[in-house]
Amino acid sequence: MNEGNFRIFKRLPNYNSIALQRAELQLELSHKLRCFPSIVIEIKNNEIIQYCEVIKKLSISKNAHNLIQMWLDFEKEIETMHQFNYIHGDILLKNIIFDGNRFRLIDHELQLKNGNKLQVTYPWVDCDDLVNKSVTYKTDMICMRATHLRLFDFDKYVRYRNNQINILKQVIY
Repeated sequence: MNEGNFRIFKRLPNYNSIALQRAELQLELSHKLRCFPSIVIEIKNNEIIQYCEVIKKLSISKNAHNLIQMWLDFEKEIETMHQFNYIHGDILLKNIIFDGNRFRLIDHELQLKNGNKLQVTYPWVDCDDLVNKSVTYKTDMICMRATHLRLFDFDKYVRYRNNQINILKQVIY
């Protein structure tokens, strides 16, 4: 398969039914949501191989006149993603690429690590999710808020990050 505009982005040896369900959901979402890169999956020799569209990443001009509208469109795509019961768990700037026309969400393999337990980037996690070692929509919303502030108001982002760290310290200690 590794031809044209696709590359392998995840191999799941000895996959289980949960991993297969998540891979199939990612495939479905790649056809329904414009923020998802196109994904193709193969199953060979008891292994799931996921291929992802290669997207040329362009720098985001914070002065782009339609940047806010593109962000709002991206937020709507994330809401739709949640309606499909899919949680990314790490919707941060490092996992969002700008292709010149829209924001695209990458790094979907996070959900398939460690026996399919979702992982997140500290401190962008909901307190209950941290305690329960799971990830819910609340964590995605915290990540989205952080990313929004990082794009549009860096000073508020820093305050939000410090506040989030203080909230989590109460849970950890």
